[in-house]
Amino acid sequence: GGLFGKGAGFALGMVFIGFIFWPILAFSDAQYQA
Repeated sequence: GGLFGKGAGFALGMVFIGFIFWPILAFSDAQYQA
């Protein structure tokens, strides 16, 4: 289904972006703390 495919792709994209974004956010936060 188109809707399911789009939803799955969006969810997968969010997870993929999360794996990239969270380490950067944590690293930036650590820099601000230092």
